[in-house]
Amino acid sequence: MKKLLVYGTLKRGYGNAHWLRDAIYLRDAFVPGFTLWGWPDFGNAFPIAVPRPGGEIKGELFAVEDRAFTDLDQLEGVPYLFDRMTVTTTEGEQVECYFMTEERAILREARALPSPYDCCWNPNLLDPSTGKDLL
Repeated sequence: MKKLLVYGTLKRGYGNAHWLRDAIYLRDAFVPGFTLWGWPDFGNAFPIAVPRPGGEIKGELFAVEDRAFTDLDQLEGVPYLFDRMTVTTTEGEQVECYFMTEERAILREARALPSPYDCCWNPNLLDPSTGKDLL
């Protein structure tokens, strides 16, 4: 088994959570060195972790069978869309995480999410005071 940090639609209660039905939820965790970006063309429904010094993302940590990564990699479009790499949590644990290079994100017209959403994805990225899309 490997540990996997998920920060978007693979999280519990979201659209792709069923892909982790056989995985074991461990806890929430933080990974430094990344920020979250969104795809405006998709209503920001798909967050993207992009390497960014000084950033930090929050996600859910799961124990996942090694064989499940074949299907997960296909879902995430590895290596053409996302990549998967081993990262270190703020607690010092080595975990797997899907990410996209900044260059690839820009080519797909993704944009960095404004604070506080650059850490913790929320599919309803509307400014609470105006009701307008934050991107």
